[in-house]
Amino acid sequence: MTLLDAPPQSSEPSPNALDACPHTWATESAHTTSEGSLRYLRCAACGSRRVELRPHGDASAVPVTRQDIPPR
Repeated sequence: MTLLDAPPQSSEPSPNALDACPHTWATESAHTTSEGSLRYLRCAACGSRRVELRPHGDASAVPVTRQDIPPR
């Protein structure tokens, strides 16, 4: 199974998201793409991860992941 074969995920936050940690995001790595700066973030408190894209220019960051990725 590939990523394209996977069933679509809901963009709604999980019920536990309301009780989630107040994330303190730290950049684990970052690189520039043709669309902007891509940052891989990790919460210092709970270990969740997320990916953000900051488009070129003054636009604000856009989450690439639909939900925070829980720690392993």
